Amino acid sequence: MNFLGTWMLRFAFTCGLISFLLIAFKQEKEENKNLGILTGIVASFGVLLSSLLLLYSLVSGNYSIEYVYHNTEKSLPLIYKISAFWSGSSGSMLIWTSVLAVLLIIVFLRNKEKSSTKTISGVLLFVMTLFMFVVTFIKNPFKAVSEQSDGFGLNPSLQSLGMVFHPPVIIIAFSFFFIAFGYQLFDIRKNTEEHINITWKWAMWGWVLLTFGIITGGIWAYTELGWGGYWAWDPIENSSLVNWLFATAFLHSLRGKSNNNKRMNFLLIFLTVFTILVGTYIARSGLLNSVHAYSSRGVTVVFGVVLVVLVLLFIVYYFKIKRLHPKNNTKKSFLSIIKSGNLFSILSIITAVLIFGGTTFPLYGGSFSKLYRIRQ
Repeated sequence: MNFLGTWMLRFAFTCGLISFLLIAFKQEKEENKNLGILTGIVASFGVLLSSLLLLYSLVSGNYSIEYVYHNTEKSLPLIYKISAFWSGSSGSMLIWTSVLAVLLIIVFLRNKEKSSTKTISGVLLFVMTLFMFVVTFIKNPFKAVSEQSDGFGLNPSLQSLGMVFHPPVIIIAFSFFFIAFGYQLFDIRKNTEEHINITWKWAMWGWVLLTFGIITGGIWAYTELGWGGYWAWDPIENSSLVNWLFATAFLHSLRGKSNNNKRMNFLLIFLTVFTILVGTYIARSGLLNSVHAYSSRGVTVVFGVVLVVLVLLFIVYYFKIKRLHPKNNTKKSFLSIIKSGNLFSILSIITAVLIFGGTTFPLYGGSFSKLYRIRQ
């Protein structure tokens, strides 16, 4: 099973990478015959099959697979054997990739004749390929170990209904925001407002699910983990709150009087998905102390490079769209947001920036201290 699962992941990653490159660099007129998108669909089925193999291994108790051995045991109830899928770093990333794969298939089947399908598919495949690289070459959930009898077992604090519902809801919410970003990206590239309503719907459902996920996470922390409260200002908790605040500002801006500020709306949805990836980076790298964190040097390097590249690409692209929308200059866009009718948006943005800056400060604060001492 470990051999089949590993090679299925490699197959899915290869197809995903080829698909993304074809979408990014090959021009094709018909979306329903786009080779890049169709290759992405093949990659999606590869991901889903690998997920089914891991799920079967968890339920059946295949303890020759390291992930199964460390996250389940023979006597564990079935519901917790299933939730063990997303209890570890590689499993949770694989289930997230699977959610993105399902959404990619849905978008293709529902919108395969629309020109926006290529952009949405490209966004989803970019994230999928990143995650598939991690679970294929760095944190492979199908890594083999010597045959074990009963399994090491799932952490008692994770044997809770909170573990059953909270992580999947958060993952689905995050995935919806990537689709909303894809539609917003298409509209601003084509200088159209064709997808405002569908962008709002995807973002709104993401916001609702993220709100539910944060609330259920707080209840879980209070009742099961013994933190003594619903909120501990843990870095990953803070990250989800930052995502929520930027998404709130985006929804308010998209539906409010400032909905014609395309550049500001694009900036807000970009900050939403970017901080989602930053939160994922913090959780997977273990650079900040967190009860949610997994430590992996390989993930630290890969995600770090990707985030830097994304920032550089956004800066380049932002100046490109600045030429496409000269009337929507940054000053006017910002001033329209801070009008009295949009006071909640600006408060959300300021709060998000302060929390994000305070949470990530330990990552770069030492550099400022060293620079200050050198100058002294």
